[in-house]
Amino acid sequence: MNKNKKGKPFEFPDSFILAIGYIRYSFRLPYRQTEGIINVTGKSLPSKPSYGHICKRINRLSVNISNGHVNKDIDDDDGYIIIAADSTRVSR
Repeated sequence: MNKNKKGKPFEFPDSFILAIGYIRYSFRLPYRQTEGIINVTGKSLPSKPSYGHICKRINRLSVNISNGHVNKDIDDDDGYIIIAADSTRVSR
């Protein structure tokens, strides 16, 4: 996306980082294993977030995840976010 561009590099949106955080929390994964899942499943991404990027961005978000409930101002009614994962294309 930023090829031959000047200025600020591409930055992943907070919603994407939040989804990565939910994957990490749901499967109780360390950051490096979470990075591996994103690298394998995110083949169409313009660039893939690194371990350090994931760690810093998740910790920078002010989100408290407990029992699936999010304590953050989101546009939904009940404060819950549903994430569906499909594992049919996780092969190399």
